[in-house]
Amino acid sequence: MIVHYDQTHSLSAAVLSLVSVGGGVSVVPQSMSGFRQDQISYHPLSGTEPEFELVLGHRHLSACARAFLNCAQA
Repeated sequence: MIVHYDQTHSLSAAVLSLVSVGGGVSVVPQSMSGFRQDQISYHPLSGTEPEFELVLGHRHLSACARAFLNCAQA
């Protein structure tokens, strides 16, 4: 059995936990706007579609990560 776990939600929840105690602000997906609504004010962003560059962070570049990087850079 293969189990896939999406860490995006966990990371967003961790960041929003910091926001909820006054630890800053964050841009998060719309799908997270229900998290701690009693403590966090969410405001939709308008304007052009957001664009940002992605980077691959790693400690050691495994063969699998190298193959992914080669594919992404093509």
